[in-house]
Amino acid sequence: MFTKGRLASPHYGAVPCLALAILFGLASAVGAQTYTTVQFTASLDHNVVFNGVPVLTRYDLRIYLQGATAPIANYDLGKPTPDANNQIIAVNPSWFVGLAMNVLHVARVAAIGPAGEGVSDPSLPFGSAAIPRAPVGPPVVR
Repeated sequence: MFTKGRLASPHYGAVPCLALAILFGLASAVGAQTYTTVQFTASLDHNVVFNGVPVLTRYDLRIYLQGATAPIANYDLGKPTPDANNQIIAVNPSWFVGLAMNVLHVARVAAIGPAGEGVSDPSLPFGSAAIPRAPVGPPVVR
C-alpha cells in the first residue's frame, strides 16, 4: 500500500516515514560542490517484524529533476543500521556523478517492504553550477 510520506504497516497502520538531507563536500574549484552523502531519519518500521517477516526490507534513493514526477536515477541503499539518533547516513559520490549542471534536483528516499513503499518528501533542491564557457572568438580592442 502506498501513501505519500508513510509506510503502510499491517501491524501499526500508516506510520511517518523519512526526513531527508543531501550533504556535499567542497571540490577543489572555488564555489564548486560535489554531493557525496544522503542522510535521513529511519522509518519507524525499520525494525518491525510482522508474522516473522520484516515490514521494511530496503531503502531506495531516488533523484528527480526539480518539479518532475518520475525519477531520473534510482539506487538501492539496502537496509543500513541507523545511528543512536535514528539517522541513516549513506555515502557514495557516484550517485551524483553525471547529473546535469545548472539544473536543480531533489531527492526522495523510499522505504520498501513486502506490502509496498512509503516515500519521503523531497529534499531541499540541490545542484551544481557549471564553469562558464569562454566567449567565442578573440576580443576586439578599438
